[in-house]
Amino acid sequence: MKKDEKTVYIIETKGREEEDDKLKFERLQMWCEDVNNRQNRVVYKALYIKQEEWEKDKLKNFDEVVRVFDKK
Repeated sequence: MKKDEKTVYIIETKGREEEDDKLKFERLQMWCEDVNNRQNRVVYKALYIKQEEWEKDKLKNFDEVVRVFDKK
């Protein structure tokens, strides 16, 4: 999701979690960090959204999604 000209979110959505999902997301976070360290035109960020968490929150816009799910 391209938030603006300088920020791109890569969103991992999950209904049912598998054993290796945590490792895959950690690798995505590492990829974002690696890319961000090699260039400064765009900042890449990873978001992990579980279906049950998504369904319980009535989010109105993408800024709310980032606030709820961006766990750094």
